[in-house]
Amino acid sequence: MIYLDYNATAPLREVAHAAMLNWLQQPSGNPSSIHRLGRNARQALDLARRQVAQLFAVHDSQVIFTSGGTEANHLALFTAMLQSQMQGHIVTTAVEHASLLAAAEGLQRRHELSVTRVLPERDGRITVEAVASALRPDTRLVSVMAANNETGVLHPIAAIARLCHERGILCHSDAVQLAGRLPVTLAQLGCDLLSVSAHKMGGCPGVGALLVGKGVAVEPLLAGGGQERGRRSGTENLPGIVAFGAVAHHLNEATITAESQRICLLQTQLEEAIRTNLPDCVVVGTETERLANTTLVVCDGLDGEALVMNLDLAGFAVSGGAACSSGKAGLSHVLSAMGMGESLARSAVRISLGWQTEPSHITALVAAFTKVVERLRPHHHRPMDK
Repeated sequence: MIYLDYNATAPLREVAHAAMLNWLQQPSGNPSSIHRLGRNARQALDLARRQVAQLFAVHDSQVIFTSGGTEANHLALFTAMLQSQMQGHIVTTAVEHASLLAAAEGLQRRHELSVTRVLPERDGRITVEAVASALRPDTRLVSVMAANNETGVLHPIAAIARLCHERGILCHSDAVQLAGRLPVTLAQLGCDLLSVSAHKMGGCPGVGALLVGKGVAVEPLLAGGGQERGRRSGTENLPGIVAFGAVAHHLNEATITAESQRICLLQTQLEEAIRTNLPDCVVVGTETERLANTTLVVCDGLDGEALVMNLDLAGFAVSGGAACSSGKAGLSHVLSAMGMGESLARSAVRISLGWQTEPSHITALVAAFTKVVERLRPHHHRPMDK
């Protein structure tokens, strides 16, 4: 099986596997215990925190370990709105990850907060102007993802953060898809709160972090044991956190840049081959900046789920959209927000590349993709309605 679904989850990197296995083979204590095994666990936790902090150029105290990007997103929104006594207005976008949209909807429903969901341009990009036009005197938080998980489209987070700070508004960004794929620091993005996830970077599922700007107070979602400086209670997932730290240590600016450049060449190879072999199919988002690893293809008149299943039978793991929505009925909320027609949106196939992807994988995928499309395509199909 050739794996091309890195945006859903990435294979475990060897450095993460080795670090986790090494920790699991040692006698282990609770990091909150004061005996020797507890102190050893605390040292391992502190080292991993430093490693993650160094990757994003923040102080150790600015890293709050969570169970993943979903919890980090919820914690960010909860923090911002508790600071305003659950009053005021939130600005987010219609193309956010489902976890962020669900968190905003929950706040809106339970606390009667007002939420504005900004629509993207037709190319999928959220503009600073669109965010600015959505702001109100009572806006307390703006949350815009850094890179879209379905299209790979990049959003102007630094400019949005500057706009927020000019108005005294907190700014959060879900950087789950960006982290580890482009060199980035909290200061470069300018956000007050930034969500990241280990397994998209080659760590273990079930571990993530919320990076917190200096001076930003965090209100806990989970209370009790007082872990994470009282900001996220619960015994830490130490094997996963140790693996996260090892990945963060491995992914310095040089390694991320080199990896991204290599993957960019593979993306070019893939998309040129699609245009040549499948002229009736279209790559989404080519008019704007995207992640180098993400290619979303739409083939009008075909069923995306059927395409994915047939490629699976041919030995390729790709996705029909966001993996967290697999098996759910309905169209992609991202493509719908972009104004894409139903026929096109239902045909979407997402191909996401990573560090194990080779040029031969691209060649083989395009050959299989072409055969599948030719087999499923009706003999007479109408022109694409874009």
